Amino acid sequence: RLSDEMVYLARHDALTGLHNRGVFTDRLVQALHERGSHGMVAVLYCDLDGFKEVNDLLGHDAGDRLLVLVAERVMTCLREGDTAARLGGDEFGVLLDDITDEGQAEAVAQRLLEALEVPFVTADQQVRVRVSIGIAFSGTEPTTAELLINCADTAMDAAKARGKGCVERFHPHMRAAELDRLELEAALRDAVREDRIRVHYQPIVDLGTGRVDGFEA
Repeated sequence: RLSDEMVYLARHDALTGLHNRGVFTDRLVQALHERGSHGMVAVLYCDLDGFKEVNDLLGHDAGDRLLVLVAERVMTCLREGDTAARLGGDEFGVLLDDITDEGQAEAVAQRLLEALEVPFVTADQQVRVRVSIGIAFSGTEPTTAELLINCADTAMDAAKARGKGCVERFHPHMRAAELDRLELEAALRDAVREDRIRVHYQPIVDLGTGRVDGFEA
């Protein structure tokens, strides 16, 4: 029925059939509430490495097909009761509810890395993509679903910075570094807008010839 289809589309990603971000967040809220301080919840934030190149070279239809294949492989890596969602673009989320130790989440992340290392076939072309994964765990201190997702996202950015195709666990210093970067970026934008940047140039001189080879700014 049309009403059933509308309910389905409201809860699922139309392309991959995975849950959407809203359902993922709702389930995380429920998991955090149920576990409290008596259990652990983990969020894996996954971003494909090399997806843009597939879109650019093979077209968006091939990119969409690749996302469907990735979603299918993600599902093969999960435990019973885990939740997978497409969070947007080429980003996927995995919710691991009621785990007993951090090693369980790292094992799932490792399975994801290995599963996505195997080439895909789309648009009659064999393509390789890897995945960068950030993991955030609920702890003894209260946290919100959005904060836990953001922490996993920050850890994923750290995985990309480390060389892509790897896993990083969230540490509080990552958030501090991210806030510092945002503050610096805002300060630089203000400085450019208000014409408060003054550039000084220093020549780089070849001591053997006395010739100026360039400048430092």
